Amino acid sequence: MGQRLGCLLQDAKTRVQASLAKDDIRQPTSSGGRGGRQFRDHDELRYSLRSVLSNFRPYLGRYHLLTTDFAMPDTVENLTAPADYRLGQVPQWLDVDKRPWSDNHVQLSIKHHAQVFHPYDDNVFNSYAIESQFGHLDDISENFIYMNDDFFLLRRLTPRSFYTSAYGPVLRMQSDLLVAPTQYRNNVKGEWRSLASSNRLLSDRFGVRHRPYVTHEAKSASLPLLHEMSQIWEAQFAATATHPFRETRIALGNADPSVMYMLVHFTIERWREALLWSWAVAKHGTTTDRWSPEAMAAAWTELGGAPGEYGRLGVYAGRRGTVDPDRVSASLRASGHKQADGTVYDFSSLDGYPYINFSPSGGPKRNKWPRYTHDVDEKDLLQCSLDYDKCFVDAEHKPFTHASEVFKNIAFREAQCGDCITLALLKASGELGLEAFLPPSDRVVSFDAGGFAPEDIDPVAHLPLNDRWEDGEFALSDVLRGTKHANVRGWTLRLLERYRFVIGSTPGHFAMISGPSALNGMVAHLKKNPDVALLCVNDDITVDDDKVTALFKNWASDHWGTPAQWEQ
Repeated sequence: MGQRLGCLLQDAKTRVQASLAKDDIRQPTSSGGRGGRQFRDHDELRYSLRSVLSNFRPYLGRYHLLTTDFAMPDTVENLTAPADYRLGQVPQWLDVDKRPWSDNHVQLSIKHHAQVFHPYDDNVFNSYAIESQFGHLDDISENFIYMNDDFFLLRRLTPRSFYTSAYGPVLRMQSDLLVAPTQYRNNVKGEWRSLASSNRLLSDRFGVRHRPYVTHEAKSASLPLLHEMSQIWEAQFAATATHPFRETRIALGNADPSVMYMLVHFTIERWREALLWSWAVAKHGTTTDRWSPEAMAAAWTELGGAPGEYGRLGVYAGRRGTVDPDRVSASLRASGHKQADGTVYDFSSLDGYPYINFSPSGGPKRNKWPRYTHDVDEKDLLQCSLDYDKCFVDAEHKPFTHASEVFKNIAFREAQCGDCITLALLKASGELGLEAFLPPSDRVVSFDAGGFAPEDIDPVAHLPLNDRWEDGEFALSDVLRGTKHANVRGWTLRLLERYRFVIGSTPGHFAMISGPSALNGMVAHLKKNPDVALLCVNDDITVDDDKVTALFKNWASDHWGTPAQWEQ
C-alpha cells in the first residue's frame, strides 16, 4: 500500500508540474527537489495520534485528519462515478471497516483537500497552501490544537498548555530569534523566505517591526481568528492556495505566507491595537472623532506628564501581579483547570504588549518577555520615553485634531510611541487590570448605519479588516456603525476578550533527523531530559533510511505500543 501511495503521489506531482508552463513562476525551483524522500513514511502519523491519546485523552473529543486526494488513475475504468470523482487518501493502518472511527469517546474523522480548498484545481504539495485554507474548516471546535504528523506529546498535558477560558490561547515562541519584516532573496530556501513574507504582511497591517520565531510544536489555534485573517488577507491567501509547490520561482516579495506563524502574531497585534484604540478613540475621542486640546491634556496627564508641559516624558514600568504563579494557579483552578502540568505562563496579554523592548540586535540577554512581578529587580524594570512631537503632532508639526489619526500615529506609524504609552497606562492601571485604557462605564453611543443594511452590520466586536493600516477607518462612528445605544466600555471589553492570550513555556525539543546517528542522538537527549513534553521529529534523511525507520518504530512503540481502536 505504501508503495502504491508513493506512486500516486509521484504521479500527481509529475502531472501537476507538467501542466505548468516551463516559465510559470509556480514551477518548483528544482525538478528533482527532495526526490523520493518526501514520499517516505516512517509511521509518524500513527504514533503521533497514539501520543496524543496517551497524554491528552481526557480532554479530547475528536481528531480531524486533513489529507490529500487524487484524480482517478487512467488505469481505472470509471463507469459509474462522476467525472470529477477523486480518491481520498487514508492511512494504510486505518481499519476502514470500523467506520465511524472511535477509541472509546475519542472520534476520528478525515477531511480531504478537495473538501477544504475554495476553489480546488488539483493536488497541492505545499503546506503553506494547505494552511491558507484553514479558514474554510468546519465541524471543528472554535479553539483547537493543530499538529503536523511529526509532532508528538511525550508527557501528560492538560488544556492549561493550549487554551483556557481564563487566559485564552497559549502561544509559544523564541523571544531571542526574530524574523525580519523585509523580503529575502530567492536564493534563500526553506521557511525563512516564507516567514519574512508573512512578517511583511503583518507589518503592512500593524506597523513595521521584527517579530519572534514561532516554535515547531503543537499549536493552539482559533477558528474565529482564522476566519478573520481570511477576510483581511483574502487575496494573498487565495493566491497561495494556487501554488502547488513550496519552493518555487515566485518573484521577490511574493513568497507564500505561513498562516500559522501569522495567526500567533495576528492575535498579539490585534490585542495591542485594541488596547491603544480603546484609550485614544473609545476613551478620549468624541462621537465626531474630535481630539480636543482638553483631550490631549487629559491624555498627557494619564501618561504621567503635567498638563500643557509637552515635551519628552520618561516612563517607568510599575509592578504587576498578573502572572504571579499563585494568582495564575488560583485563576485556573477557579475556571475548572485544577490539574497542573509542565507549562509555565511567562507573559499575559493583561500585561500589555510582549515585544515592547525587543531589538533586532538584542539577542537572548535583551529580547526577553517583559516581567513586572515583585521578584524583578527595580533596575531591570522596563523604561522608555515619549516624545510629544513624535507621538501627538502630525507631519506639518500641528497637533492632531482627530482621535483616529492620533491612534494611527501611535499604533502604527510611530509604533514605539504606542509601545511606551502601553507601558505608561499599565502603570497607571495599578497591579492588576487595564482600567487606564478603558472608556468610562457610562459612555453610551448610537450611530446611523450609513447606508449599510442591518444584516451587514457585524455583531462581532472587531476593528477594520483592511490589509493596510493606512486604509482603515478607525473613528468611533466607523467602528460602531449601525449600533444603537451601545455601551462603549462593554463593546471594548468584548473586543479585548476576543484577542486575549498568554505566552507559555513548555519543555520541548526539535530534532532534525538526517540519519541513524541523529535519531540516536535524539533518543539520548530525551533520556537526559525526561521533562520534555513537546517533540518535533523533522526528518530530511540522507543515509540509511531503512535503518532510521526501524530505529524510529522501535523507539515509538516503546512509548506508545497500544494501538488505537481504529487501527487494523
